[in-house]
Amino acid sequence: MMTKSKQPPSDSATQADASPTPTDTIPTRLAYTVEEGRVLLGGMSRKSLYDLIKSGELATVKIAGRRLIPAASFDALLSTKLAEQKVDAD
Repeated sequence: MMTKSKQPPSDSATQADASPTPTDTIPTRLAYTVEEGRVLLGGMSRKSLYDLIKSGELATVKIAGRRLIPAASFDALLSTKLAEQKVDAD
């Protein structure tokens, strides 16, 4: 009876075992859906995201019946929040 020797997994097998992070599955583009926006903002709840939209803190556009969040809106939101935190810290 012959025994097979175990070989270490190849790099490709190791990479396949690593589960992708949520943002790995979202391509970079000009605008994102609300669900993609939730992932990009760290997995916040749908309600929290809509609260940001309703308050005007996160700008959106409606195109062909779909609410989309421009990529620049995420940058603006994070810049505003960062500035607010710096002011509060001073």
